Amino acid sequence: MEKKRPVLTIRQAQVLDRLRRGYSLKQIASQLVVGERTVRDHLRILKRKFGAESTAQLIALASQNQDLPPVEPRGGRSTEEEDFSTCGSA
Repeated sequence: MEKKRPVLTIRQAQVLDRLRRGYSLKQIASQLVVGERTVRDHLRILKRKFGAESTAQLIALASQNQDLPPVEPRGGRSTEEEDFSTCGSA
């Protein structure tokens, strides 16, 4: 029996896409102009919809879902490159 694909809201899809790209919850909240708690709520719902116990498992399960579009790392760079653009000096 084939497992049904979770139905996501647009916002859940946006959060999941950014998680798959490696963004932090704080970065996601800033980009989507919502609070971190809202992002955590979306994350909790996404975990439930995918049957995941952790964020890492959610990302793995979502990546296995062929209906979701593949994503590139942030800025199109390889995952080996470190991103220091978010590290600012006051």
